[in-house]
Amino acid sequence: MMPLEEKITLFHQIWQTLSDFEKNDWREEFRIRFTCDSTSLDGSPLTLLDVKMVLIDGIIPREMRVPDYESVRGHDRAWNFVRGRAKAGIPLTEGLIKDLHRLVVPLAKTAGTYREQAARIRGSQAAFPAGEDIGRLMKDLINRMDRDEISNPLEKAVRLHGEFSKIQPFLSGNGKTARLLTNYTLLERGYPPISIKSSHQEAYFQALEAYVVKGDELPLYQFLKGCMEERLDEFIAMYGKSYRDFFGTSCKEGAP
Repeated sequence: MMPLEEKITLFHQIWQTLSDFEKNDWREEFRIRFTCDSTSLDGSPLTLLDVKMVLIDGIIPREMRVPDYESVRGHDRAWNFVRGRAKAGIPLTEGLIKDLHRLVVPLAKTAGTYREQAARIRGSQAAFPAGEDIGRLMKDLINRMDRDEISNPLEKAVRLHGEFSKIQPFLSGNGKTARLLTNYTLLERGYPPISIKSSHQEAYFQALEAYVVKGDELPLYQFLKGCMEERLDEFIAMYGKSYRDFFGTSCKEGAP
């Protein structure tokens, strides 16, 4: 099996051979998938087709509720925000996180504002910090991420995802914000973005629970690594043949 780092290298090699049409097609497919998956993990009933109709076709399905529509549009704007800031190399700050959250939950009166009330997640054993501690904990998180000498982008993304989830700084939208921040970290360091499929929801929540409750980072790392490899395998399977034809040689062992 090809190691993850080799798949990342192959991804970039193939990417350079793609046409503008193919690159845009891949970006748009991910845009729809990521928005559908992430909102579904937070309880949205919308399908991939529903999301495509809203984002690509500009059509609002007749039975779509306003909150579901705004959730899709908000997540899409947040994803564009993440892509733009990561591409520009803008560092992670509290201000960036608050701006991101405002896009994620556009209808919430507390959007972009740290919670003051207690937080809990149904079915979780996690105990979250009190509201008066959020500001201090978020400043500390940003400082630790800035000082952290982790060189592996995926490990860095896992750490941010887990530590942010332990704080639950906002009243709502924390899950979507954490997943967007994960991709911000990956993009900023040259990795492709990932989407956690709604079909993997149980495994994802279990891995996150292990991190938040027990401080065990490994399950979340292994889970997100699996998501990354799944995404890369799909990409290589779709575009790898064109890459081999372009260079007249076979891809490295392990590539489809």
